[in-house]
Amino acid sequence: MSPSSHDPLAELIAVLERKPVGSPRETAEVLRRSRITAEHLAAFADFDHPAEDSYGRKLVHDGGHFEVMVMSWLPGDMAAIHDHGRTQWGAVRLFGRAEHATFRLRDGQLSTQARSQVSSGTTLPVHHQLIHQMGNQGSEPYLTLHVYGAPPAHEGITSQARLYELHRDRVQRIDGGMFFGLRQDEVTSEEPGVRADACTRLRHHVELLKRQCRIHGVRVVDSEPASVATEIAQWLFGGSLWRAVEAAVQPDAHPHSEGSRIAVVDQEVFAAAVVQRMLVDKCDSVGEFKALAEPLESLLAEPCRGGFAGAYLRQVGQRLRH
Repeated sequence: MSPSSHDPLAELIAVLERKPVGSPRETAEVLRRSRITAEHLAAFADFDHPAEDSYGRKLVHDGGHFEVMVMSWLPGDMAAIHDHGRTQWGAVRLFGRAEHATFRLRDGQLSTQARSQVSSGTTLPVHHQLIHQMGNQGSEPYLTLHVYGAPPAHEGITSQARLYELHRDRVQRIDGGMFFGLRQDEVTSEEPGVRADACTRLRHHVELLKRQCRIHGVRVVDSEPASVATEIAQWLFGGSLWRAVEAAVQPDAHPHSEGSRIAVVDQEVFAAAVVQRMLVDKCDSVGEFKALAEPLESLLAEPCRGGFAGAYLRQVGQRLRH
């Protein structure tokens, strides 16, 4: 379905048609100036996407040197960590409050630069080097509008995107959605060897486990001992993981980025602890680790999450070191 003429979406496409080569800043400004609202995107919504898809994804327009897409985010939907393939410039307009994380790849290791909640109405620029992740951690569904561009010589503007599949320490090349747990026939190629720091790996595994539970139900952890979900659930309660996270909390771990480092550790440990709480409540196979989740009763009631990681690790540290 294509947008009708003289509506804001058609106007946006017309502007982009006149710009054979753009930039992230210019594209973001074009999106900011547009009169597009969520109602204009409703015809492209896909909130009925299958659980195997990490979010809904619809192509609105292929302009040769640019693509316009609409993504649909249910509560709990989260993209895998990825870049945008051949994309050289672009932007994303949010029509709901989104979680957004950016990453840095240096010497084969991926680390989280920042993770934040971004307000509805925000426009985020997209550049070729961007490695990021976004999703819906709220309680209401929403849409996002995406523009990706490249010089006309390129075919498949978002093709050959890198998806960081940290459960197996590999990079997958993808021509479609940036979904967790893709089937092998959805992957064009793979490259081994990528690593991640403790907090980046922790959050990737938490989101992969949540997607597996969305697809198969939480009881998959009990019913399929050889499943990815079971493997990750047991890993979440492993001492080696939490010793690595504990090291990341230490003041000298990243002396030049203290504020952002503490914020990232806090957010990732909080997300993992909530999933731990869910598992010990619903899955027999991890019930023996109930002591790791018990401190959440008081910590989750705190109005501020500041210092959550340190408080959580202090309360469960004795158990983790055994």
